[in-house]
Amino acid sequence: DVPTTLRERCIADLGEMNSLIDAVLDIFRAGSGPARDWQRVDIAALLQALVDDHAEQGQPVRAAIPSQPLVLRCDALALRRIVDNLVANALRYAGSAEVSLAQGREGVRITVDDRGPGIAPERLADVLQPFVRLESSRNRATGGAGLGLAIAHELTQGLGGTLSLSNRVGGGLSAQVLLPGERATA
Repeated sequence: DVPTTLRERCIADLGEMNSLIDAVLDIFRAGSGPARDWQRVDIAALLQALVDDHAEQGQPVRAAIPSQPLVLRCDALALRRIVDNLVANALRYAGSAEVSLAQGREGVRITVDDRGPGIAPERLADVLQPFVRLESSRNRATGGAGLGLAIAHELTQGLGGTLSLSNRVGGGLSAQVLLPGERATA
């Protein structure tokens, strides 16, 4: 009979391995071509639902999202995964996140801001690559596998958009997803 603590650790290890395999597969799926499930999506409603889901779990995620619909033709699951990954990073490294949405001449901009430590300017592009981790411990609970931002980056490109990271004045990180505006309607 295997001791309970050993069994629990083995189950946790298997869960981590499954998560890592799923994340690696997501990288390959994201880079395999255009999104397949494009539909008209109310981006404002999608983001508000995501923020509400986090709030129901007691996580400090705030929203600055217009109340009027903002419809964009895209893959809703891919967009939700992108923003979820960005929010998860903000929660992990800063303890809170703020999600905002704006439409301008250049397109639809989704921003996830935090007040964490930010990222050294010379490393901002690096963290968009798979398996790049700035947190040096081997503990996945404190630093993940280095795939969240890479997946968000690949999925954003699959939607025809760009993901950019910048340090905020006063500390923190701003992750901005810019999606082409020609498909957006208010």
